[in-house]
Amino acid sequence: VRFIFSNLLSDGANQIDFNTSLNYIPDYESKELSRNLQRPRILKSHASYNSRFSNVIYIVRDPRDVYLSFYHYRKGHLPPGATFSDFIRSDWMFPGKWHDHVAAWTGKANCLCAIRYEDLQLDPVSELKKVIHLCPSLHFSEDQIRIAIEKSSFEEMKRLESSNGRPFRSEEDEKKATPFMRKGKSGGWRGEYSKVDLDYVQRLSMPIMEEWGYKPE
Repeated sequence: VRFIFSNLLSDGANQIDFNTSLNYIPDYESKELSRNLQRPRILKSHASYNSRFSNVIYIVRDPRDVYLSFYHYRKGHLPPGATFSDFIRSDWMFPGKWHDHVAAWTGKANCLCAIRYEDLQLDPVSELKKVIHLCPSLHFSEDQIRIAIEKSSFEEMKRLESSNGRPFRSEEDEKKATPFMRKGKSGGWRGEYSKVDLDYVQRLSMPIMEEWGYKPE
């Protein structure tokens, strides 16, 4: 989503990659970049609920994919020998467990819209139109939206990560990093969980999972 909107905002003026996207949609925590943006601004955050965020678009994803994806992303920073089973039962999940994060953000007055990652994959144009409709200052044609989606495909993002890299806070973080673009699939968790771990995550995530249409298996 950050790539798509960065491509829309740049309108082809610059190539959007993991580095240049920060000039259009910085992390909320990057105060210097955030302050330098003209208003209205679009900021990205994984933070816990904050009522100071005035207009929120929240992206929901199947927790079984979220936990697996984040484990592989954080793998180099975990204690030696830490397994996926250890990870999902630990406090290493920033900024908290999936069910707590989703419940905290969705349904609040400042959450204008929540869309599912899986729906974005199935029909990205329709889902993005929902978001753009909520932002009066944004005006994009369907052709512009389609082009931005093509430039932000998983394959293109993976190519750009490989060729142009991505920003890191320190050399140590870069050494420990694993590829950001791993699979990007919906339902990629199937075949990756032990029965014990799957039961644990599904039990932990109910009933929020069912509320968002994620059926237990």
